Amino acid sequence: MSSTVEAPGELRSLLMKSRNVYPDRLAYADQVLEYATKEVRRFTNSADLHSQNSQMNLLNILLAPVKTYFSLFTALALPNFIPLLHSQTYPTRRAVAGEVARNILRNETKITSKENLQGVLDILAVLIKEGMQQPGGYPGGPARRNIAETDETVEEQGWLARMVHLIKGPDANTQFQVCLMRYETCK
Repeated sequence: MSSTVEAPGELRSLLMKSRNVYPDRLAYADQVLEYATKEVRRFTNSADLHSQNSQMNLLNILLAPVKTYFSLFTALALPNFIPLLHSQTYPTRRAVAGEVARNILRNETKITSKENLQGVLDILAVLIKEGMQQPGGYPGGPARRNIAETDETVEEQGWLARMVHLIKGPDANTQFQVCLMRYETCK
């Protein structure tokens, strides 16, 4: 690959080409994500990797499967998608989580299995943890908005609240398992 700055842009082009030419071959797209994950780890201490251009290209690499595949769960089926996401900076993870939440809500995507819920929670963890910060004030007193809490954070928490209604198991046992998993995650 060429320089650290150019590599993410080239990988993004390669990912889009694999998606357009071989849409049914997820392994090709996953190979690009795997290579990107290895390169990010290799150059983790490089200033070039953390340049605005490189970060934007890495964000676009992660958003490509979310935006182009018919189902979000196709992107989650790529084994190297989550590892690449977790190796990114906070702003990149937050941007991907926001797009995933908007995608689920826009398409009214039902989350019907524990595996799908776990994949979604892995992506949304950055928003969930941000929203779990304790409000200021004394226990039992009126809830106050944290000074650091932004309108953007409030909007993101609204997305998460609306998504809860899209978590549905196909039968009572699965619904119970999914609800239990959701409860365990939010503890």
